[in-house]
Amino acid sequence: MAQIEATSVRVETADTKAPVAGATIDLYRLDMAGKMTGTTDKDGAVTFADTMAGMSYIIVASAPKFAPNFLPRVKAGLAGIVIPLSVGNGRRVSEVEARNAVKTLETGEGGNLTSEQRAQILKEKASIAAVEAKNAKSQGDSEVASKLVNEGSAAFNAKNYTLAIAKYDEGIAAVPDFIGITPRFYINKGISLKQRAVAEYRRMSETKDMPQQDKNDISIKVEKDLGDAATSFGKAWDMLKASTAASPEMTKTVEGYRDETITNALGTFRIAAQIKKVGEPVAIPAKAIIGAYLEQQNDAAKKAEATIVLADVLRQGGNYDASIAEYRKALALAPENPEALFGAALALIMGGTTYDDKGTEIKDKAKYQEAANYLAKFEPLAKGNPKYAEIATEVPALVEVLKAADVVPVKDTKTKVTTRKKT
Repeated sequence: MAQIEATSVRVETADTKAPVAGATIDLYRLDMAGKMTGTTDKDGAVTFADTMAGMSYIIVASAPKFAPNFLPRVKAGLAGIVIPLSVGNGRRVSEVEARNAVKTLETGEGGNLTSEQRAQILKEKASIAAVEAKNAKSQGDSEVASKLVNEGSAAFNAKNYTLAIAKYDEGIAAVPDFIGITPRFYINKGISLKQRAVAEYRRMSETKDMPQQDKNDISIKVEKDLGDAATSFGKAWDMLKASTAASPEMTKTVEGYRDETITNALGTFRIAAQIKKVGEPVAIPAKAIIGAYLEQQNDAAKKAEATIVLADVLRQGGNYDASIAEYRKALALAPENPEALFGAALALIMGGTTYDDKGTEIKDKAKYQEAANYLAKFEPLAKGNPKYAEIATEVPALVEVLKAADVVPVKDTKTKVTTRKKT
């Protein structure tokens, strides 16, 4: 059975390089009669999925208000073929005309060529050669990338995260800027770094009688790995947010990468906040990725979840006022979310406790009051739920801080500060 390959074409204006939507593309095999026809999408692109491998085609582009243009002897399987169109009468070229034009172009027979036409022929030949060279390089890059992805995945599945990270770094170095594969390396590298951090943190937590110096060393490594993971997801996101895919297939690939980046980045940010390993390498990508995600997300539950993660990161980074603002946004979306209630209370207490030049503690009663109200709401919602068991253990100590400041919860969170009467 003959092998088929996809051939992708993009049509653009000759002057501004703007995509030409609705252009008609005719493909003629050089070795036989017959044609294939397609229409460009809004991005000026069309893909012919079943061109015959090893065969050469004439590709003719025509569109209303443009002069037709063609490329001769284009091999099947090329991606990134660009045909420029200049303003014209919108005429469509017949198969006979197309074949005669190729004969003229290649042999000089079938018509007299002006110097301008000959210059255009040389330019088109160079364009085809450039596309073929680029395609050959892409194919080579693809083979290298596929090999490194597979080797990295095998190492990851064997829990050899260090080797996996090295393989993904090799991939980034080999193919640093191809939207079809480079984000995969950044995403997989980030996942591997996160998993190595989690494995080391678990080993530190579960190993009895580990020397304190060893714990300190592991703690530093864990924080660095989480920061490097966040940075890797950030680099993937930077590539993806600026991407303009050239085909429907690539659009689907890019969208998949974006979803993976968001999901795994959120998981990494959440872990960093939970184990209190938040530095700038985590906070900076968190703000950028979550901020962009929230702008395009319409699902209230998903928005609340992501907002809580951002608030947690900001709180652990000591940016209490900013974290309080995010928790309030999350509670506006999900008023009974225990994680948001607890996080907001903690941020309000920590942000509401300051010291003057003499070291005297200053308590912001308004923030304390809001924290008390959130904790009062948190306790019945979290009671008996193992998901919140760990953070629930911190509540009594927070309540004592509030009691010491003579603050007790009130039902209406808009009510002014209530001071507990002393007995």
